[in-house]
Amino acid sequence: MKIAAIIMVIFPFVLTACCCCVGPCGEETPVKIQEPEEMQTVIPVETQEPLPPEPVIPEETLEPLPTEPVIPSDSASEIIGSITNILYWVQAGAMDNLKTVEGTIDLQNHDAVKVTDGGQASLELYGPIVLLLYNDSEMQDLTTAEVDPGSSSPRYAGRLIRGGMSGSVEPGNELTIDLAYGRSVTVLGTRFFIVNNDETGYITVGKFDGTLRLNILNMEPIYLDSELVDISPDNNLMFYPLPFSYEELVNASTDYKSLIVEMNILREQYQIPTPGPTPNIILTEPPVIMPEPAPVYADWQKYIELADNSDGVLHAYFSPDGNYLVTTSYDRTARLYNTSTWESVVLPHDDVVWNAAFSPDSRWLATASADRIVRIWETSSGEYIHTLSNEANTWNVSFNPDGSLVATAGGEPDFIVSVWTNRKGGIEQLPPRRSFGGHTGNVWVAAFSPDGQKVLSASSDATARIWNIQNWETPEFVSLIGHTDWIPWAEFSRDGQYVVTASGDRTARVWSIDGSPISVLSGHSDTVWYASFSPDGNSVVTASGDGLVRIYDVWSGQIVTEIPGHSGGVVTAVYSPNGEFIASASVDGTGMVYEINKSHSVQLIGHSGRLYSIAFSPDSNMVVTSGDDGKAIIWVRVQ
Repeated sequence: MKIAAIIMVIFPFVLTACCCCVGPCGEETPVKIQEPEEMQTVIPVETQEPLPPEPVIPEETLEPLPTEPVIPSDSASEIIGSITNILYWVQAGAMDNLKTVEGTIDLQNHDAVKVTDGGQASLELYGPIVLLLYNDSEMQDLTTAEVDPGSSSPRYAGRLIRGGMSGSVEPGNELTIDLAYGRSVTVLGTRFFIVNNDETGYITVGKFDGTLRLNILNMEPIYLDSELVDISPDNNLMFYPLPFSYEELVNASTDYKSLIVEMNILREQYQIPTPGPTPNIILTEPPVIMPEPAPVYADWQKYIELADNSDGVLHAYFSPDGNYLVTTSYDRTARLYNTSTWESVVLPHDDVVWNAAFSPDSRWLATASADRIVRIWETSSGEYIHTLSNEANTWNVSFNPDGSLVATAGGEPDFIVSVWTNRKGGIEQLPPRRSFGGHTGNVWVAAFSPDGQKVLSASSDATARIWNIQNWETPEFVSLIGHTDWIPWAEFSRDGQYVVTASGDRTARVWSIDGSPISVLSGHSDTVWYASFSPDGNSVVTASGDGLVRIYDVWSGQIVTEIPGHSGGVVTAVYSPNGEFIASASVDGTGMVYEINKSHSVQLIGHSGRLYSIAFSPDSNMVVTSGDDGKAIIWVRVQ
């Protein structure tokens, strides 16, 4: 299960990633065990500090576990297991001398283990017990003690200081995990998980088979017949059926490197109902197991088909206010649609209309054409306002934030970037045009920064440039040099501090606006046609000719998720404005919308030829696709 990282919390107590510390436990009160007849056990009356009450062991087979595990004096460094399958940053060793683990190492009694920075580690305690410790988790005081000499079923113990863990304990073996607030969990032959969140004070424990025993200060031990329990800071217990399998938990947690995050996602995905808290419940009868609820996914259905163009539709975009939609076409026209009536106005050119852009206030529309002309139109009426005449094919056009300036990207012979004043919304004291030269190949992108003070250009010469246009006469620029092939796309992050570029060299790259490289997004086997930032700026989605859509972490450059589904090259992939979805368009004739938090894709099938573009509406509830069949199709989200 591959899952991206933004979710909606559906419980007031759902856990979030945190750090916690365990304080000293209170003095243990002698209690009598209330348990099934087949497991009559008694907690020994003794004082234990700082750990909470120790687990109860069936007296037919085991002696009580002492306050500290019995370790022969000459075996203080006795090996009790190993750390294996290490991913990212893992530290292990004596608690006062933790060291980074670079390979499989042996665990000693009383060692501590920490995982950080997206890390994950597998702990194998002599084989019968395997634990998975996830990002930002820490376990201390790992020990083992045999109940009697020669026993083949040792008892293990440890303290989960923070974070989450899952694992399995083979039947006949025991693992006791000490937690915060005088609580512990004893695992008796089962697959299980524990999430410890000191920020909320909640602890979540779940099992998939076998038995768990909850040991809570000043309470009788509770044998967990239910499959999942939340323990509040004041020791109220809330029980639920467990709607997901162990494999789903481990696979998805591995993707996120965080069991806490995964618990949030699984709960939202399966929509566990929220009962009111019931203080100090002791279950004596197994609960009624409810059927697993079916996951609820967003669906996308065809809403309207716009088939007014006589040739392929290259692009289709919604206006920022959502009231208009524009298409550009090989048939030498753009069309402006009113999204309330879907009536259209034809905006003619003398050659292919490559691209179009709305002003941020949706008042103006610019169309860029191979006829070397950019035309400005009023969106409310479709009225032609004025022309910006270039000396070259114009591939791309954009407005600055207040609509007063227009940037254009040019082709042969000059390969220039031009910034124009918009006559209607323009700045009168500026000249009508300023051109910036220096590229040695077609300029495919000319885009303003969010603050309007810079223009980003991307070229076939394998470079991108950031032009500072505050000085209109002699603008300074920063070159982004590192790609080895042409750059068909580049864009600013929403905060304007970073740039992502996509290249024919099969990579995308992230840069600071001062020109310093941040990360290289590698792994594709064909041209990366498109790369776009997530709304929060922490991820980039890429579209490649190899047929793959990938989500990368901006800062590490690591692949977070690979989204399958297309059978041909992918030309565009973009985030929805709300950050919940990714839409992609492919030469295989299909579009696709991917629900990030649920790892669920919906294919958009309706075109009869390759797709050229895909875009979201401002409210993220509609998608428009355009293709070689001369159509633009609007798809609407249904829940």
